[in-house]
Amino acid sequence: MKRIISALSAFILAVTSIGTGLTASAESSEESTPSGIAYSDIGSRIDSYIKEREAGLASCAVSVFDANGTVFDGYYGYADIANGITADAETVYEWGSTSKMLVWTSIMQQWERGNIELDADIRDYLPDGFLTKLQYPDEKITMINLMSHNAGFQESFYENQEAAPDDVYDTLEDAVKACECWQASHVGEYTVYSNWGTALAAYIVEQTSGEDYVSYVHENIFEPFVTENTARTVGHGTGLGLAVTKRVIENHGGKICVETADSDYTKMFVIRL
Repeated sequence: MKRIISALSAFILAVTSIGTGLTASAESSEESTPSGIAYSDIGSRIDSYIKEREAGLASCAVSVFDANGTVFDGYYGYADIANGITADAETVYEWGSTSKMLVWTSIMQQWERGNIELDADIRDYLPDGFLTKLQYPDEKITMINLMSHNAGFQESFYENQEAAPDDVYDTLEDAVKACECWQASHVGEYTVYSNWGTALAAYIVEQTSGEDYVSYVHENIFEPFVTENTARTVGHGTGLGLAVTKRVIENHGGKICVETADSDYTKMFVIRL
């Protein structure tokens, strides 16, 4: 079995407040979303959307809230199809590509601190000769290209489904090197979703910060999230709206903190209500 990367297994809860975008007509006091959906219609609109797609859906959870609290909660499908267990508020989902927010937040923090220029060639931040499969080596690849998924990289395989502990790469650098994919198109020619390109950006964070990526994320995103606002502003903030999440939970009498699970690679947000 080929080894895979598990440099970061992080569960992230990122919530954005839409409170400032609410509208109310002069004739009615009922609030609506920026797109014009009345709060009273949100549930039925989401139900209809899910109904049209339920044939290919295992389960999902949907929550809509504003600055004043929860507007709608909905749970669809099954947490365990074989045993007929329906999805609910306790159902746990894989974090999937929401973890990419950690990468791009880290990149923007490095930009804020003057360690990265978004329009510079990413090879300026990589060891010499690090990229070995460029079809168009004379074309500049910027961090904006990586963030926009148009650097030309397109992987055709996935090694990150599951692995035993002994199959995990020792470092992020090892994983990025081992899984390097060919540059399939000119820079900026096509938008092609690239997990490898995101991993490469995470490795650049290691290069520009001088820290391994796991430690960087914990110290600069997770830890500041659970401190007071005045402490968070020292590092320019996370830019994810996580303070909104913390405040909503506290308004409901709850608490959120960062904890380390049994695995060496797992840190998670734990919410207690």
